Amino acid sequence: MHAQNRCENLRTAVKNKTGFSRLFPAWLLLFTLGHFSHHLLTALPVPLMPFIRDNFSLDYARSGLLLSVFSITYGLSQLPSGWLSDRLGTRILMAIGICGVGLAGVLIGFTSGYVMLLVLLGLMGILGGGYHPSAPPIVSTTLPAANRGRAIGVHAIGGSAAYFIAPLIASTTAATWGWRSSFLVLAAPTLAFGLLLYFLMAGRKPKQEVASDSTECKVIPRKAGNRHDLLAFMALSSVTTIVTMSVMSFIPLFLVDHFGMSQASAALVIAIVYFTGIFANPVSGFLSDRVGRIPLLVSANLGLLPVLFFMNSVPQGWGVNLVLVSIGIIIAMTQTSSESHIVGNVAEKNCSSVLGVYYFTNMAGAGVLTPMLGALIDARGPRFSLTILTLVLGAAVLAYCLRLLSQRHFKPQTEI
Repeated sequence: MHAQNRCENLRTAVKNKTGFSRLFPAWLLLFTLGHFSHHLLTALPVPLMPFIRDNFSLDYARSGLLLSVFSITYGLSQLPSGWLSDRLGTRILMAIGICGVGLAGVLIGFTSGYVMLLVLLGLMGILGGGYHPSAPPIVSTTLPAANRGRAIGVHAIGGSAAYFIAPLIASTTAATWGWRSSFLVLAAPTLAFGLLLYFLMAGRKPKQEVASDSTECKVIPRKAGNRHDLLAFMALSSVTTIVTMSVMSFIPLFLVDHFGMSQASAALVIAIVYFTGIFANPVSGFLSDRVGRIPLLVSANLGLLPVLFFMNSVPQGWGVNLVLVSIGIIIAMTQTSSESHIVGNVAEKNCSSVLGVYYFTNMAGAGVLTPMLGALIDARGPRFSLTILTLVLGAAVLAYCLRLLSQRHFKPQTEI
């Protein structure tokens, strides 16, 4: 009876909200800012890679190793972080995830050697792993369950905005004071907001942190076979994310080498991808609520195939911009559909743990593929390497679609 009354109160609170506060609750906006601050520093290694490469005289393989160390440790830390979040709560893990990358950013700002940079990027990955497994479950409850995709999409704006703004700041500070200054400049606001979020969340009561009629207010029996369907969905999403992240890691270097761009220009151009995400994420969230998570993920993959295949052939200018905008849209479609689908198909008590496994797979997979892709580019060139990735992704999409057709299951899963 108490739980039923609580749920009725939550529904009434949602219905009583009007205008902007109903579309974008205050806590959703706060979590979006938290996402923004978390990624201010994690967004720096890729656009700064041309500066770092010249500083340490690196080839593609060793440049990729820098990025892979962060990705692998970031991915590994998702596993214990998701488990701890389900048991200790989101507040501590989200704060550590934000403040941890801020602390690592300060240390990177004072590093002087390649090996130490490897170690500190690994430390950033370890300390930053608590945010993502903790955030989606609580973010998804800021709006009714029918609008879960929109909540995830709005929250994703924070990450896209950070990846857009960070290269703009980094290109300016790196060209003026060196690439280390970029980490120092952005570490301060990251640390400050992590502490602010920790203290603001202290006043919230468990299970009453948001006004929502989310899944905690209803019991839907689990259907047999859902676990297999979810694993297949997560597998395709992970393949898409791993391929996209690995390719994104080398785009600034590719622009410098293939088109003769300056280091600063390459760092700025990469921001186009994430500027697109600022708009594509909420739209993707809306579409995932309307057309379903599975069709949206499959569509993202079908769009990524020609982008990968023709990336090496597009002309400078509009061609490069079209590729970058397309990648931004594809990242948004993949992220919002995947997080919404996982949160909607996993029991609340295990949600962060499953998300931890998902993010671990993505980050660790990208960490392994990135140096391999770098070595392949060094040996055979970008065209051959991108063709191989296109074939691998195409095989994954085909296998998933055949599975769907065999089950006649091209509809959103029942959310539980």
